[in-house]
Amino acid sequence: MKIKNEKEHFDCLIVGAGPVGLSAAIALASKNFSVAVIDKVDLVKVLRADFDGRTTAISYGTKILMEEWAMWTLIEKDVEPILEIITTANDRQGTMTYGPEQSGGHPMGFIIENHKLRAALIQRALETNGVRLLTPHEIQSHEKGIRSY
Repeated sequence: MKIKNEKEHFDCLIVGAGPVGLSAAIALASKNFSVAVIDKVDLVKVLRADFDGRTTAISYGTKILMEEWAMWTLIEKDVEPILEIITTANDRQGTMTYGPEQSGGHPMGFIIENHKLRAALIQRALETNGVRLLTPHEIQSHEKGIRSY
């Protein structure tokens, strides 16, 4: 789909509607930036469990940000807490364990299936003033200007 005879202006353009791109768009819009997110994949596809069978680890700090962006309630029922992390090295004996004592009593992070995380991010992005999702779209050309990075 091409946008013809239509000029839209955004403060930011994010290429990629994955978890990082959508999170960035929501965060920028919360600071009153207008944001377009463009992705070549149709959002309906990415919501299917078989599109991406991986999981994502969300740090406790990210949970706090997601609460600020009113997103945590959308995924809270789908996350599993990380209560302990054990590290070891192949060539050394012994391990290091990180748990509630090192994290201030809260979980160290959370695990969530990617398709559930994407669904929550897409829902929040669609509800957020200042975010426009352009999918499926591709960038045909780009002219580098003073505000391009």
